[in-house]
Amino acid sequence: MVSTASIIGLMSSFSAIVNAADPSCGVQYSYMNTEGDLVGTVLYPASPEVCCANCTANLDLGGRNTVVISGREIPAWGKCGDQSGFKLCTQGFYCQPWDSKYYHCIQKPSKCEVYTNVDLYGNDLKRIQGIKPGECCDECDKTVGCLGYTYVNDDPRGTQCYLKNSVNGWVKKVGVHSGVMPNLPPWSKCGDHTGFRPCTNDFYCQPWDRSYYQCIQRPRCYVETNIDYYGNDIKRASGIGPSECCEECGKTPGCDSYTYINDDPTGTQCYLKSSNAGRSTKIGAVSGYVTPGMK
Repeated sequence: MVSTASIIGLMSSFSAIVNAADPSCGVQYSYMNTEGDLVGTVLYPASPEVCCANCTANLDLGGRNTVVISGREIPAWGKCGDQSGFKLCTQGFYCQPWDSKYYHCIQKPSKCEVYTNVDLYGNDLKRIQGIKPGECCDECDKTVGCLGYTYVNDDPRGTQCYLKNSVNGWVKKVGVHSGVMPNLPPWSKCGDHTGFRPCTNDFYCQPWDRSYYQCIQRPRCYVETNIDYYGNDIKRASGIGPSECCEECGKTPGCDSYTYINDDPTGTQCYLKSSNAGRSTKIGAVSGYVTPGMK
């Protein structure tokens, strides 16, 4: 793949060679950047191996396989590519595919991270027709349970905005762009019984009742929202909070996981478990398992 001789315009004064998981990728370098035009397309998000696998040979560069993801960005409102490839736009802008012949640097939506030529395949919440790219982001932001979207401008039926309840289906698709919602800040509302969004680091989305889920501090256990570890009960503790349920499991012999339900007519319920093998979806529940060091 990329040899030492083919790395051009290094920007860092320090670099480190790291081993590639796939030997066909050749030598990889960390703490190092390159300068130049974008060659081929970039698939987001990408590990080094994914980047390697999607790398395309450019004959103008003597057949070297390389992808350069920084350097001479296209200025605001400039043409940034077409179906054969695109270049990165200046900060605050992204390369919007209007049709197969014209990609254009337009302003990024304020609430979404945007990726060109990426489709979030499947996991559709709903489809909205006839709106603009930025409006697709706004629709996702105000739709409970929407984690991202895919926008298609060049469709014979009119523009298409597909709202998604998962962002796991990343695939390359020329002529579309996708957006991802950021994690929500501490203590904010994160959803309700119809869906929820992830919270920022060290916080999780806690269901208090059907209409109100909130980003609260993560306990020492690993936590999953709207998940029940069905069966394998050791005992039940009533009237305690979600973090206390985690700690109760940690100090109970044989307990490695739990399910917590806040909205129960008899009071909060903490079910201590000997196993999380019965993992299933349950709206309004939170389940967790103890982490190393708790026992």
